[in-house]
Amino acid sequence: MLKELALSRAKHAFFMAWDLSSRVMERFESPSELGGTERIRVAFVKSSAYVDFYSDPDAKTAAELIASTNWQPGPVALFTKMGADFFMVQPEPDAECVIWEKKVASRGEPESHRLAREKQAPLAIPADSVDWSQYDLVFAMENAVPARITRKYPKVLWATMLEDHRVAEFAAYQKAAPGGYDLVFNEHLGPTPRSWKRRPHVIEWPYALNYQSSIIDLHPNTKKEDALMIQGFQPSDAFTDIESDPRMTVYWAKNRLNRDHLAVLVRCKVFFSPIYVLPRWGNALVEAAAADCVCVGNRTNY
Repeated sequence: MLKELALSRAKHAFFMAWDLSSRVMERFESPSELGGTERIRVAFVKSSAYVDFYSDPDAKTAAELIASTNWQPGPVALFTKMGADFFMVQPEPDAECVIWEKKVASRGEPESHRLAREKQAPLAIPADSVDWSQYDLVFAMENAVPARITRKYPKVLWATMLEDHRVAEFAAYQKAAPGGYDLVFNEHLGPTPRSWKRRPHVIEWPYALNYQSSIIDLHPNTKKEDALMIQGFQPSDAFTDIESDPRMTVYWAKNRLNRDHLAVLVRCKVFFSPIYVLPRWGNALVEAAAADCVCVGNRTNY
């Protein structure tokens, strides 16, 4: 027990120091906006073997597309602010395109993921059936477009991002972009001590790219209620009193399809995540802020 307590305190102290260092580095960042990006022609591409994000390539609006996501809302701003096009392509056998197979081999594949992958497969198109020259930037999740195709379009800026930091390619890509690609998005929400080693091809780009009101704007007719949403990784037994209080409606951010989760989130006034259990990336917190929620938590947990 004492050993576990000491380890927990040491871990918490480490993340407090990490957070303080990150805040110091943020002071040297130049603020930027997404203004003017409507002039940049952008495409977001994923393989049908990648089950997160969007599953409806025929969606007519950003709201429809984001509602089709299997799990995470993802880079909402790409579509609501930058007007990006979405493509779902067929999995390719090229070495750089089989990262999804490596993830399945190393950590298995949940049944829900397998079913989602099989459901998406008939909707995918060949990567070489698209005229990529019409875009300035193509963001291909996990190298969804093979290098033999990207090299045919040298004027296009090609970017990739890996969802799982545990795959060997993640560390390798921090040193050099994979063949056929120019940029690597690293999933960071801002500068951290790791940024000291960041090379020019690595862009600090979050998994959940949002901005003020980007999610609440997807539900323009929804009114706020006296409701609170509790982050899904919070210990459930810590909120018994809150849940039994008749003055407050309480929701949990778990066990709900994404389209239903966002519909509930935009009705809530508060997003609650105060208890340190494990450090989180903070994607759910970013989405709650973009849904115009008051976010309550401990910043050293993120």
